[in-house]
Amino acid sequence: MRVTSVIAVGMVLLIAQFKILYVECSHQSEASEGLIIPLDVVLPDGVNSPVPITVGVPVPLSNLEADDYTVVGSNGPIPSQIRTQARTNGNSGPITWLLVDFQAMAGTSYTLQIGNSPSPTTTVTVQGGVNGGIIVDTDAGRWEIPATTDLLASVHDEAGNPLLVGATWGSTSPANVEVVESGQLRVMVRLRAQRAITGLDLVARMHFYAGMPYARVQLTLSAPV
Repeated sequence: MRVTSVIAVGMVLLIAQFKILYVECSHQSEASEGLIIPLDVVLPDGVNSPVPITVGVPVPLSNLEADDYTVVGSNGPIPSQIRTQARTNGNSGPITWLLVDFQAMAGTSYTLQIGNSPSPTTTVTVQGGVNGGIIVDTDAGRWEIPATTDLLASVHDEAGNPLLVGATWGSTSPANVEVVESGQLRVMVRLRAQRAITGLDLVARMHFYAGMPYARVQLTLSAPV
């Protein structure tokens, strides 16, 4: 048995800030100036602030590496976080898929091209916490993730004011917590614990975004194998 839920955590309140209708990517052209792959982002009406986007993009075989690509908006390259997702020949050959992160605005066209990505003005930082925990700072919020099934030990706003200090959803048990994805725009922390909730194993994947006062949390409960 496996149960998965996705929660948008807006500081203390569990709220969904937005819903991404879809992100579509397709190969358009490989002109002399380089590859151009459209990234069509469709957001609901009324969204007027940047929205974090994470999308897998297939790319044609070449000798290019992930650092050779950038996301381009209407005014040129924008800060983007791009890493290799898959390669040919047992992960030793050319790149076939990229994992691309950027922050999109409604009504703006985006493409993936060959070029240099500018540095973001706001980044996500990670540091060690107490007793094996992890602290994540997005510049709009600060989260302390303990090495227990409590998930969050504390949450502070951008001014450092405490919004949550200590939280539990039942009995507390030890957990393994690690940074799985680390970049300037997005950090993903994974927490794992055996028989954490009524005998079920817990896996929590927590995504934190630069400049955003919320996190995306995916919880998976499964029967022990």
